[in-house]
Amino acid sequence: MPGGFKERSEEEIDAYLEGRFDEGVTHEDLIEGMERLMAFTREAAFEWENDYYALVYATVVRSTRTYSGICLLLRQGLAVQAAMLTRSLFEDVIFAHWMALNENDQEWLSERFLRHCEAIALYQRKLRRETSFSMGPVLSAPDDLEGREDDLIEEFGRQATRDWWDPGKEGHGKGKDLGLRKIVVQLEQVAANKERFHPRFAGGEEPLLERIDRTIHKWLSQCVHHTAVGLPFTPIGNDEVEVPPDPFLLVGFSASWLFAQQVYLIHELNHAPYDAIDAVWLACMTQFTRVFLGAVAAGELADQWDEHYVRRPEDSSGEDEDDRGTAPLNETHASGIEDAAVEETLETLVRLRNFEELEKWLCTHGPRQRAAVLRMLLRKRSQRHGGLIYAPWLDLLCEVESDPRGAWQKREAAGLASDRNAERKDTLKKSPNGDGRTI
Repeated sequence: MPGGFKERSEEEIDAYLEGRFDEGVTHEDLIEGMERLMAFTREAAFEWENDYYALVYATVVRSTRTYSGICLLLRQGLAVQAAMLTRSLFEDVIFAHWMALNENDQEWLSERFLRHCEAIALYQRKLRRETSFSMGPVLSAPDDLEGREDDLIEEFGRQATRDWWDPGKEGHGKGKDLGLRKIVVQLEQVAANKERFHPRFAGGEEPLLERIDRTIHKWLSQCVHHTAVGLPFTPIGNDEVEVPPDPFLLVGFSASWLFAQQVYLIHELNHAPYDAIDAVWLACMTQFTRVFLGAVAAGELADQWDEHYVRRPEDSSGEDEDDRGTAPLNETHASGIEDAAVEETLETLVRLRNFEELEKWLCTHGPRQRAAVLRMLLRKRSQRHGGLIYAPWLDLLCEVESDPRGAWQKREAAGLASDRNAERKDTLKKSPNGDGRTI
């Protein structure tokens, strides 16, 4: 019997985004949590002092664009296609952190990158001569390029396919390539020793980065290539097909975890406080944890966060103390105000749309106090208090750091639109013919 398959319509995609998991979280909720991470790189201005840092920041910008594409694809219900981009994001994360780890070897890394560019340009010219086609935009290169052809081929291969940043087993590109997996292991070991990137890569009870490489990265690679993993439906014999489960959760979790590492890295390189990214990242992970493991596990995440992320080694050492940590997640006070009082104050200001007092309240409290309030809202974001949902307050507090008035006006406009919609629905209910007109 012939088989059949039908793609989703626009209406079905909208229904898919609004569909709720068992814990009441929607696809839209998860995507919005993912998108909040881009607040740290959206319209960002990067500056650097040499080619080495230009490479690091160029990779972060590329990751931001890749992550944006992932979120857009997930909104269209194209999780497998988003997985293909997530594989690229994984490699960007490994590269950027490997570069940061080897900051004492900046000159060799920069020069090797430039030689790799020349190797690509050399191969582009060769293809152009042989096929009359161009291999993408032609890279600029010195005029004497052909005179160094043998050296470039020996270093990077005839098609310039060797990873320029791979140090080789003997260092500085000599010997057999180290390979991505061994570099992953080295990064995780550095984190486990609390030298760099702790606790992000190795802060829990079991190794994290290597497991991601061996499982999720492998699955992402299978999505890129033509395998049963990446097909929308798969023949299983006897002329029957099987539609695989939607991989939205795996892709969304993987991509947001990876992109958050890039955001943390630029915070680290610039010695920026972690309060805001900690709060936004916790919100994102809490949502995924709630769906994966339930509400109890999502609540326990705060305690784990307090242990592994909030009390960082550099905060507890007593040396070179800075403001990169946050207040404990289980703190019940914010600037000396009990949580109940904070809730009451914020609820009143939001309900009355009193921008001046809200701005004053937010601006007269320091980043740590605002972070404490933010975490309190995160724990209760799925609850209602006085008829108000906590999620808009979360957005407001996240945005108020950079543009308090714009953040408030955005929330106010959304509130007015919601009010008008509610009034319209109420009018329709009351009208005799149901179309808003009276007879």
